[in-house]
Amino acid sequence: MTSLSLPSTLPLRRPAVVEWPGIPVLGPLLELRKDQLGTFTRMGAASDAVTFSILNKRLHLLSHPEHMKHVLVDNAKNYGKQTRGYQAMRSVVGNGLLTSEGDHWLRQRRIASPAFHKKRIDAFGETFVRIAAEAAAEWTREEERDVSRDMMRLTLRIATITLLSRDVSSEADAVGEALTVGLEHIIRRMNTPWALPESFPTPGNVRFRRALARLDSVVNATIAERRARGPREDGGDLLDMLMTPAEDGATMTDEQLRDEVMTIMLAGHETTAMSLTWTLWLLSIRKWKRGCAPRSRKCWAGDSRPSPTCRGSSTPTASCTSRCASIRRRG
Repeated sequence: MTSLSLPSTLPLRRPAVVEWPGIPVLGPLLELRKDQLGTFTRMGAASDAVTFSILNKRLHLLSHPEHMKHVLVDNAKNYGKQTRGYQAMRSVVGNGLLTSEGDHWLRQRRIASPAFHKKRIDAFGETFVRIAAEAAAEWTREEERDVSRDMMRLTLRIATITLLSRDVSSEADAVGEALTVGLEHIIRRMNTPWALPESFPTPGNVRFRRALARLDSVVNATIAERRARGPREDGGDLLDMLMTPAEDGATMTDEQLRDEVMTIMLAGHETTAMSLTWTLWLLSIRKWKRGCAPRSRKCWAGDSRPSPTCRGSSTPTASCTSRCASIRRRG
């Protein structure tokens, strides 16, 4: 069992470290399975640092930004990725930048780094704006929509076009569902210490293998096509950029390309969609929603789209707000 050692100079709420109660052996596992978000919220309210044990594994929940910097930046080498959570993620995204470490991570980062240069990412701005405008054009005032589903389709289309130059609108539901199944599989294996091996044909494992095969078919087919014609010199999409040799001549194998593309698809799809969904929900319930549309004309003139470099104030009534959608709360 390891102890929790934190910098003593940080402004902590007292007590600095709280031992969360639980039952023998299982600790707070049953409490977490019943209400995970509520339990973590209560832990965070109790202290900036909470420690507990589940099945003789010592776990820590850190809520202070300085603690996260201590772990992820200042002392990152002290914390490895050989954990249950990372192992679950590898079953979907392989050994990409998110899940790898050590020399393999450093090599992958050196090869991939040019693809994420600010100027190259900024070049995708017009694509982001165009796709967002096309999605917004389908909405009408006073219409009740499943905004979560809309945002999932939006972010998936943006991810596949910028990553693979492939518009999956016609198969968005199938690909989106496969990504969701993959993410749910990761969460389930992280939260279930006694989960059966993935090779065991449970309904969940069978559904996961089918979903993974669907995703692999899309990604691997695109990589094979790109290998046949070669990457464009101007780096047309992220896959082209990832396939371009680094300064030292190093390149990625097909397997490494698959892992990096799958990592970006999974990380940039549902999490972004959920952030957009909650943002729109907040916009729909605030008093300033009525003042949003008129001011949006600073970046919207007639049918023209806003500039991807448009910057407004920090309030939701800023000039970059494209339109105020009418979103009704269900139930």
